[in-house]
Amino acid sequence: MAPIDARLAAIELPVLLYNGEHDLRDFVDAADRLEELLPRLTRAAIPEVGGFPAWEFPQRVNRLVAEFYRAGISRARERRRASSGARAAG
Repeated sequence: MAPIDARLAAIELPVLLYNGEHDLRDFVDAADRLEELLPRLTRAAIPEVGGFPAWEFPQRVNRLVAEFYRAGISRARERRRASSGARAAG
């Protein structure tokens, strides 16, 4: 295990990682490794794109990022409701 691997695995925040469908193999391999290490990683491949998805198709990336944020906000609200319900019941 590389020295950084344990630190990456300890990251508890949600992480969004995306590649272009036609990205260079080295970058896809690096993303594969990060996917193994990061416990809360969301991974996406942007179709019909090379190595610069945000530049080539910014609207696709913007939509992906917006969905990622919305999902995170929804989960946070659910956790808050569950914890306040548990406190009220306790």
